[in-house]
Amino acid sequence: MVIALVPVGNSKRLKNKHFLEFCGKRIIDAVIDNLEETGAFSRIIVYSHADIRVKNAEVIRDERLEGVLPLIFDAIRRYGENVFVLGGDMPLANRSSILPLLSYPEQLSVVPRWRNGYMEPLHSLYSTSCINYEPEGRSINRFIERIPRIYFPAEDLPPNAFFNVNTQEDYERLKNLCRGNL
Repeated sequence: MVIALVPVGNSKRLKNKHFLEFCGKRIIDAVIDNLEETGAFSRIIVYSHADIRVKNAEVIRDERLEGVLPLIFDAIRRYGENVFVLGGDMPLANRSSILPLLSYPEQLSVVPRWRNGYMEPLHSLYSTSCINYEPEGRSINRFIERIPRIYFPAEDLPPNAFFNVNTQEDYERLKNLCRGNL
């Protein structure tokens, strides 16, 4: 089985972005709903720096939240399952952008990568085999290069799959998408 891990950090550019409303629900709730709709996850875990309430997910409070790597390791150790990581600010990732990454052999991680080499580590599957590769520093990209993995062509996923909300401009674009204006 696979669990979904949703990091909810303390955004510096757009405060409380995970709790802003989008199409009648909070961004974090849209992320969780989209993960649930895939039917692929045994559980959904939200790691947060603060006490938060979300429906249909387990919340683990981690005041440090020092990057996603420690969270991946914690989730694998805690649950013994592969971990799909999806940013808590990525409300447009859905079934068609998630399920293709879950169709590979269980012992391999699957990371979308663009032709230019840019990876999407917060929309990726991390195998339990990752636990055998201690991170060298905090760079998730260097970590990905060391683990058994498959690069999935990012261009083959829907156009807005990797859209995340980091700024007020991003949030306005998201609201416009909801209204059908883009």
